[in-house]
Amino acid sequence: MIMSTLPFDFSAVEYLRLNPDVASSGMHPAQHYLDYGRAEGRKYQDISVDKQQLLRLGIFDPDFYMSHYPDVANAGLDPAEHFLTSGCAEGRWASVFFRSDWYMDCHPESKSHPKNCLFHYSEIGSRIGYEPNPFFEPEYYLAKYKDQIGFDEPLAHFIKHGEEGFNPSPRFDAAAYIKATGCSENPLKHYLRTGMQAGVPLVRAEPLQPHEEVESASITVLKNSGPSERVALLVTHSPDGKIKPHVYNYATELTLGGLSVFLIIASDANDVVIPENLNATCAHIIARQNIGFDFAAWAHTIKIHPWIQDCKEIILTNDSIIGPIGMSGSGLMEKIRSRHADVIGLVENNEHARHLQSFFLVFREKAIQSRDFKNFWSTVINHADKSKVIRDYEITFTSRLQSCGLSTDCIFQQAGENNATIFNWEKLIDEGFPFLKFEVVKNSNRQDIQHIKTRLKADSYDASLIPQLS
Repeated sequence: MIMSTLPFDFSAVEYLRLNPDVASSGMHPAQHYLDYGRAEGRKYQDISVDKQQLLRLGIFDPDFYMSHYPDVANAGLDPAEHFLTSGCAEGRWASVFFRSDWYMDCHPESKSHPKNCLFHYSEIGSRIGYEPNPFFEPEYYLAKYKDQIGFDEPLAHFIKHGEEGFNPSPRFDAAAYIKATGCSENPLKHYLRTGMQAGVPLVRAEPLQPHEEVESASITVLKNSGPSERVALLVTHSPDGKIKPHVYNYATELTLGGLSVFLIIASDANDVVIPENLNATCAHIIARQNIGFDFAAWAHTIKIHPWIQDCKEIILTNDSIIGPIGMSGSGLMEKIRSRHADVIGLVENNEHARHLQSFFLVFREKAIQSRDFKNFWSTVINHADKSKVIRDYEITFTSRLQSCGLSTDCIFQQAGENNATIFNWEKLIDEGFPFLKFEVVKNSNRQDIQHIKTRLKADSYDASLIPQLS
């Protein structure tokens, strides 16, 4: 009964040797570990064994770890031992190829592995297609290079042989990347460290499947009007065919900012109910099959409405934000139009590469008419995984436009390590940021909900528009 709850590699002999006070207490080593040792972080195996196993995996990069985490280097700690004892559990990356934080978020069960989530990936995750980062797909790699891999774990093989032109995913042609950049190292490593921020576009390694084409989604036109010079492409998610109450308020504020609202309803419902006031406010309304997330919805809309690429101003936005708070739509657009950049966002993020967050992006005429803007939308596909949308589009869009000479600007929050809209939302609002992310509401307890309601009321926003706050 006791042993069934112990780590599979628990050694009573090693536990007593490493913890002489337990040996002298006379208590059963397994019982002591379960009652006290686990919570106290006591070792039950000589870490040198785990260290050897870690280094044999071929994924952990000591040099990367020391440079990426200067606190470890400054403390004179051994990188592998730090990763094993605390670093991995803290979400620190094993290398540029293995994101511990991301992997544990995607696969929470990996947190309970007796060693850590990297060993979970190597022993379990890799075999069932779990991805170690948003850019490498072991299932694809194994299927494509089965003869070359032999008995190697796919990621370990790619780390060792990637510079030979092996593709990490269907969306990354390694040979084309090497040719375009002249890099002599692993092409994905080069892309993550240099190419992404430099705006290097990726070439697909495999042909698109029919279901990946954005045009494969069904579309129903619910309202159509003539072209306009300034348009807001507003995506709202409606799984049950009903529109969230705050969307009308948001659309109204956008029109007060001098924008023609093009409402894109992402829904699988057969019938979508459009409130009369929302129908009257929006110039265009379409219902699109709910696949591919926002970027696919925007790309599809732009492709079938060519006039959009002749606009003087395009705003991309969605219903993931509550607001505007503390200012009107006209005030927001006046603030934005006082800036002179070709591409403007409200908040930046620094994940993988510095980029403007996509919940509110503004494009001026120079950007809209640029070849790179048009090319970008031609490459967007229906991703089934939101992390791949972020990886391929949100993170790369800003740098791709910058690389072709377009200027960008961020109004409220420069790039930081954490997503300020989630972790510092109130500070952002204090600084004039006019939106609250819905995710903040979803992740809040009862006390926080009451605080959010009070804050919205203080900024004259009708909290009754958000049912989750009731």
